[in-house]
Amino acid sequence: MTKYDTRQLHQFQSFVESLKLVRKANLEDTSSGESLIDILYSDLLPNNGVIDKINLPNTTIVNGRKGTGKSTIFQKSINEVIKKKDTLCIYIDVKSLVDNTTLPAEYQNDSKAISDGEIRKYLTYIEFIKIIIQETKNKIEDKISSPKLFDKLFKNDSAKFEKVINRLDSISANINTVFKHIDVTLLNYVKEVREDSTTDKASLGINLSKTPGLTATTDESSGSTIKKEFQNTIRTYLDIRTTLINHLIEIRNSLDLKYIYIYLDDYSEIEIEGQEFFMDWFVAPLNNLSDNFIKFKIATYPHRFYEGELEPGKYDQINLDFFDSFNSYSGTATSVTQKENLAIDYTKRLLNNRFNYYFEDTDWKIFFDCDEIELNNLLFEVSQNITRKIGYILSYCYESCLILDTPITTEAIRNASIRYYKEVTEKYFKTNLFIKRPFNDKISIENQHLLLLEIIKNATNINKSNNKNGSYFVISDELSYLLENLNLNGYLSIYNRVKSNHLHSFNVYCLDFGLCMCHDLSFYPPKLSVDQLLKHSSIDTLVVDFFNNTQTIKCPEGHEFEYKEIEHFKRNHMKCITCLKNNKLSNCEIEPTNKKLIERLTQIEKKKKDPINYSEYLVLDQIFSKDKSLPIKFISEHIDLSFRTVESIVLNLIKKQLIQVDREPSNAIQKSFYTLTNTGKSFMKQYFVES
Repeated sequence: MTKYDTRQLHQFQSFVESLKLVRKANLEDTSSGESLIDILYSDLLPNNGVIDKINLPNTTIVNGRKGTGKSTIFQKSINEVIKKKDTLCIYIDVKSLVDNTTLPAEYQNDSKAISDGEIRKYLTYIEFIKIIIQETKNKIEDKISSPKLFDKLFKNDSAKFEKVINRLDSISANINTVFKHIDVTLLNYVKEVREDSTTDKASLGINLSKTPGLTATTDESSGSTIKKEFQNTIRTYLDIRTTLINHLIEIRNSLDLKYIYIYLDDYSEIEIEGQEFFMDWFVAPLNNLSDNFIKFKIATYPHRFYEGELEPGKYDQINLDFFDSFNSYSGTATSVTQKENLAIDYTKRLLNNRFNYYFEDTDWKIFFDCDEIELNNLLFEVSQNITRKIGYILSYCYESCLILDTPITTEAIRNASIRYYKEVTEKYFKTNLFIKRPFNDKISIENQHLLLLEIIKNATNINKSNNKNGSYFVISDELSYLLENLNLNGYLSIYNRVKSNHLHSFNVYCLDFGLCMCHDLSFYPPKLSVDQLLKHSSIDTLVVDFFNNTQTIKCPEGHEFEYKEIEHFKRNHMKCITCLKNNKLSNCEIEPTNKKLIERLTQIEKKKKDPINYSEYLVLDQIFSKDKSLPIKFISEHIDLSFRTVESIVLNLIKKQLIQVDREPSNAIQKSFYTLTNTGKSFMKQYFVES
């Protein structure tokens, strides 16, 4: 007799899938399609501390690593705020909007005019600004035209409705007029650039690229000239106050509205230049000039947010990563043990809430061979409160245990953490052309990989020394920026912050649980005093020595400096001090000194010619890793891209002959399934760099 029947296994599958959902994927009942967000939402902080704060009429930055629940928080907030009579909500998936932005026909019809990567990049940004304004207008129109809101806002007053619609039409007319001027000016400029490039390409120094949105290789003077021309054009013609803000304020007065909340999801997926453009020409003006009417809710990753005119102190910030979230909530006086207890309590509430829904007539404990306290503690350790990671870990356990009619053990969870580390986190280095890095990160990916290996080696040595704990380590606050990339991408997490007797600040990090299991490292919180931690677990010397031996500071004129001088150079905006003495201005770059490393970086540069971008890689990797044909809906639910974006990507990959329709399942189910072509399989097999 089997321990679990088909219905129970399906319940568990639905439970873990609800935890794995990414980005805009909605928590909904698969049979009725109704939203489950109010039932399944569990607030990270006690007493709904997160959702109550984000619902306040303030611009709010929601900051957390991938999988911490930013999109779910937005769903819950929108669901609550739309019930208010005086507030409208607009949700914008920024990444999908950027991915699906195409250049206007007049540019597309002149392929020569847009072949230069730097030029095309700015044209794409401008088109995006146009679309985002139009999208805001359209979403307001859709909202007020819905039957429920129509009755609430207009009370059968058709004249008032017409007045508002006329205002919205004025926004469209203004947009069309303004951007027609911009398009004409820029098209003429682009043609002039092409003519100049044809006659004297060397003087302009532009390398050709057909990939929009990626940083083109240009010399500094030509790149800055192009950027200034586009900024001047926008500044001349686009007055966001008259084009949009004044009309929105008039609409507010007509409808007796107090606020419009604009939710910008996946904002940090945009690179810094795109964020600068978007912030300076849309977000900041609407936030600062709308008479307290427009409030933004922006989802960001740590160290990947350009705030522009949004000055600290003038917006709220919500942190979702373990230490920062509970440190903000409970204050610095609370011990790390109390913060950990709060985190484990969240894990408990999260699981119990979903257990109660998905296992209404089944005791969820039959699926586990451990008690509830042990389960909650272990899931916090393996996930550091990253909800999506909990979903993946338990999904792996479903495959390794439940379908074999065996309950999930703590050992199975530990083994699942190893699988997650290898299949998700470690792919960071295999896709190093595409990773999302902190904006201030100047360290080569290869050097960060080597640094990680040194940290692991150091932890292994500590672990062997009298069985001490090497999974946690300490680094001074001044050097912590060197680890931001590894933290952002899941290799380690901030566990605590401490001060020495001399009041110097230090960050305590823990290595990823799965990484520790891979390298036979013990994983448990340090029980040492601050002095003992600094004595036995500091890696300051390791990090300084590593970078002094592997990287150098070099200017274009060939002047070279030791890496240990980096703080001095940063204070002087990386200007070469030798060139300054010779009355020259040149910016220094950080370069590797290791010969093998330089060869590896050369290989990576060659890979930049590969015909895919990051979004296309994600789609290919889903099909490649699952080793079977997949429909668009499945792919979009398992990667950070919307259905519409995946649909567009699939068409591009078919054109590139990397994927194809799998006829057999497609004909059987009447739904398109996609598989890799032989070219696609070969491409993915050779694509990964050996770590």
